[in-house]
Amino acid sequence: MDPLPPLESPALSPKVFPFLYLGDPGIRNAYFLGVAGLTLMGYLTLTLHLNLALFAAALLRLRPRAFSAFYGTVWWTLALLLVYHESFLPPPSALNANAADLSDFSVSFILDFLKSAVNPKLTLALLSTLVLTALLSAYVRLTVFALGALLFSLNAGSLTGTQAESATLTADLSDNPLDMELPPTEENLNAYLNAFYAHENTRRTLFPATLPSGNGDFDIVLLNICSLASDDLSYSGLEKADFLSRLDITFENFNSATSYSGPATLRLLKSACGQSSHASLYTSRPECELFTALSLLNFKEQAFFDHSGTFGDYLKSLKEVGGLSAPLAAQRDYRVALKAFDGEGIYAASDVFNHYLKEGQGRTGESTLTLMNLIALHDGNTDLSGRPLDFKTRAISLFKDISEFMEALEKSGRKTLLIVIPEHGAALRGDRIQLSRLRDIPSPSLTRVPAGLKFVGLKRPLEKHSVTEPASYQALSELIARILNGGFMREDSTLSTVTLTSHLPVTEEVSENANATVIRYADAYYLRLENRPWIRYRQ
Repeated sequence: MDPLPPLESPALSPKVFPFLYLGDPGIRNAYFLGVAGLTLMGYLTLTLHLNLALFAAALLRLRPRAFSAFYGTVWWTLALLLVYHESFLPPPSALNANAADLSDFSVSFILDFLKSAVNPKLTLALLSTLVLTALLSAYVRLTVFALGALLFSLNAGSLTGTQAESATLTADLSDNPLDMELPPTEENLNAYLNAFYAHENTRRTLFPATLPSGNGDFDIVLLNICSLASDDLSYSGLEKADFLSRLDITFENFNSATSYSGPATLRLLKSACGQSSHASLYTSRPECELFTALSLLNFKEQAFFDHSGTFGDYLKSLKEVGGLSAPLAAQRDYRVALKAFDGEGIYAASDVFNHYLKEGQGRTGESTLTLMNLIALHDGNTDLSGRPLDFKTRAISLFKDISEFMEALEKSGRKTLLIVIPEHGAALRGDRIQLSRLRDIPSPSLTRVPAGLKFVGLKRPLEKHSVTEPASYQALSELIARILNGGFMREDSTLSTVTLTSHLPVTEEVSENANATVIRYADAYYLRLENRPWIRYRQ
């Protein structure tokens, strides 16, 4: 549509008051052309009635000019709010829920994050669209083109699988609760998710009432590493890290089921049951608590962290609803190696490992169960001067410490089951739905983690084995139960790693945070944000 004629008064010209140009209905075409492009590229999901209402409001021409400028400012404000609503950025409810934690972030971390969040190519494309539209609108009626682009993007989105299909066939999952043969409709995806949780709620790991005779004492260490996904290893070229090659059993498709630390460790501590919903994590379920089950078998609990555990009430939640009763090991002799995103000191992982080894020297007649949590790879960590350190630099240092820890365990001669279980990924590689370094959406690149087991102190040779089936935390608790029941840590055991891992609990990929759910259904991923409809997750 044609722009309004130039203002007669130089004092009111757009050169003096640029925001007054927002009152020109013509320039609003740039918004719809840009939104159409973003939708076709997979960055937005549009709501038909809201966008059509906004388009109708864009056609209004108002006088006098000052009122037109005010109306334009209001219109653009609503338009930008709508874009935010239809993007995959964290919703206001998530920001509000984490406001206390966000206030602890350092200014340098926030500025660095905002800088990395800008996509130069996308920004240039949007600015070019704005300038080109502004120039063309003086000569060409663009309203029809803008409407056509908007309608085409809405239609193309549904045709390319951006949104779940709208067929009305519903799922009958009574015989097979995890049937994926039906079309991925809104009703079927909801039915599948409900059936998944109902099925998982029936699953339990059965630990022995007493340890079989001759088992002997040995230790179990849960090495819980923050911000380490398989995709992060691939992105940084560290997929062949030495400590991973030392593992005797590895999982190719282990799902951490969340992209935040607290929920991830809670899921580990509650692994004696099938996977629960996010909300159920914060209810007391003693029958699901790994530490409670093993304490009944006389395993002494321990906890070693490279941090205080205070951020986000991390340690507090593990004690209140995770079944962890052990006090955090004293940290007074640890060296501070890094500064966290909130300014807190992070201790050297080697000191944490050495403290654990020192505590275990000469121990006989006692078995221990240890939670060891390390956050050196968390986004925003810096050196002691505040200089940013990239992920790869920190990872190489941490991986070296882990390998040396494995060697020290071997030299100690103490039989130990070391379980490497990362919490979630670092989001080094973003996608069209979620920016890099954001973890509000538990995407596959964040939740597929390199988990595995290392048997230390056994003199008999073990065959390395990889578990290919989809698995999650209950597979770990089941392995621990089998090791205890079958006496795997005895030297005379004839169990192999293949036999040990045969028919482990298969857990299909379902991941959930407070405001987002991602499921794998029939070889595709689908996302639901809060109460929005399901959409196809296009990475």
